[in-house]
Amino acid sequence: MNFDVKTAVKDYTKVILKDYDIREKLALNLAADLVLAQAKLNTPVDTGLLRNSETKQVIEKKALVGTNIEYAPNVEFGTSKQRAKPYLRPALDNNVRNIKKIFKDLFVWYSKRLQKWLMIYQ
Repeated sequence: MNFDVKTAVKDYTKVILKDYDIREKLALNLAADLVLAQAKLNTPVDTGLLRNSETKQVIEKKALVGTNIEYAPNVEFGTSKQRAKPYLRPALDNNVRNIKKIFKDLFVWYSKRLQKWLMIYQ
């Protein structure tokens, strides 16, 4: 008696990686939002132009927070005639623990999800 046994293994790698990329981008956006909000609170205000120009951008695996206003570095770092009034660096420094927690939570959640997927698809 002859019979054929066929098995199919479905590769979920692309699905898993796409899901991770989406969640990583969300984590980067959340981290950037924290820094941006703190930077806006820290920014010294004369006309409000600097504060209103501050934005965030997530590109690939980077989150950028800043402004395109020419005098922003003078405010952040000071000049020979003006003392520094840092607002961006403290915004990041004050949120390092929160940012680490965002990514730790992402990795912990994802490792649990991977374990669950591996158990389901074994």
